[in-house]
Amino acid sequence: MMDSTKSAEDVTSRPQLPVMRRAITNMRQFIFRPGSEKGLRQLRQLSRYMEIIGKTILTAVGIGFLLAPFSRMQAAESLALKLSNEEFGPGIKSRALTAEIGDSLSGEFSPEFKLTAWGGESVFRVFLATDSAAQFDKPSHIMVGGKTGISVAQGGNIRHQLYQRPDSGLEWEIIYDSIPKFNIISFQIQQTRLEFFYQDGLTGDEISSSVERPDSVVGSYAVYHTGKIGNRLETRGKDTTYSVYETGKVFHVYRPKAHDSRGWTVWCDLIIDSALTIVIPQNFVDKADYPIMIDPTFGNTNIGSSAAYLSASNAQALCGSSSYRYTATAGDIITSYSIYCLTYTNPSYVSFAAYTYAGGYPDSRLSPSVQITVANSSMQWNTTSTVSQGMIGGSTYVVAWGDVSPPSTIRARYDSESNASSLNTGAGLTSTWIHSSYGGNRWSMYATYTAGAASSCLRRRNIVGQILSILPADSLIPLNH
Repeated sequence: MMDSTKSAEDVTSRPQLPVMRRAITNMRQFIFRPGSEKGLRQLRQLSRYMEIIGKTILTAVGIGFLLAPFSRMQAAESLALKLSNEEFGPGIKSRALTAEIGDSLSGEFSPEFKLTAWGGESVFRVFLATDSAAQFDKPSHIMVGGKTGISVAQGGNIRHQLYQRPDSGLEWEIIYDSIPKFNIISFQIQQTRLEFFYQDGLTGDEISSSVERPDSVVGSYAVYHTGKIGNRLETRGKDTTYSVYETGKVFHVYRPKAHDSRGWTVWCDLIIDSALTIVIPQNFVDKADYPIMIDPTFGNTNIGSSAAYLSASNAQALCGSSSYRYTATAGDIITSYSIYCLTYTNPSYVSFAAYTYAGGYPDSRLSPSVQITVANSSMQWNTTSTVSQGMIGGSTYVVAWGDVSPPSTIRARYDSESNASSLNTGAGLTSTWIHSSYGGNRWSMYATYTAGAASSCLRRRNIVGQILSILPADSLIPLNH
């Protein structure tokens, strides 16, 4: 089709260019010779030339209309999905999670999909081919629950269906029409600025402490940005940027299930390292009624997927990884603290503070702690009142919670990460932190701060008001003015 299009362009457009040049020349001559016999002849010639030019333009437009369906067809070889509602653009940098099935830069369908956040800072790319010799048919568009997706067949036995879920996650269905050669499926991946944290089953102590972890989270992966957490408001001259990283979580890869045509369902094992690997139980592969479907799901969430009580015995500080430590520049000011939690006793209280980080542990408290009153009985963000806690340029800081009261009343969300938090010897946010042990909970909490002191308080308030007006109501905006 491309070749025939080029031929049509050569035949209809290019030979007319000399004619068009002559018409323009004669137009100039006619303008300078009004009223002459030669001018009248030129007028008649000009009329004919203008008719040719008109036909040429109409032909070019017609070719454009003919090519339009082809362009749309090429565009249909990929599908872009906006998974989260955060705004991204001039003045604001948020997670804005998107998915692309195929590759919009390729002229034909590329068997892959990718998840992108913060404008391409964090990218996760999965290639659908299960082996190097895999051949794919032309993809087709599908509708699932009112959401658009893409279905593509690989060889004669495998189909991939990808679409947006009602909860705005990305569903990937891998369908085998007949028994596969192996019960292990492995896919090549590429990632940029991502950390993957395996969520293991609960221990006996965790179960007795009423920790919650859904079955789909056991054996799953929490995926975080490498090196970014919290919210930052920065003003340079007339330009103000609000960077919204919050917990730093990008998405969650839930443990997949395998389903057969009778409705038999079993859990599969998921492994993400240098590849994404799914292990289907061999017994299921041997005895299932085909076709079967395996359903890895990419959850659109920036909140921890487990829940536990905040301890009234030990304060805790997130400090185990450089990803959630912050090295300040001169003039940086903490303006609030936020945590995702609920309470079973209204009201309940929890306090927050920032500590310098030195020698592998929290050290000195930056400012007196600030308290949150928790009254909500369902999970939501709770944010302190606005504070102004100036940090020292070059010093590294971590965020801590403590002074929980009454005991065993506040439950907060978290993801498991080895040695994520330092436990203080006591429940309070003391002026000097005394490390007792490490905990494995990466709590869904963060600080918000302004960068430097170049802008006036009034300007910051105006900018924040504009941000609040364009973000969705459920966005995680911790600023209270």
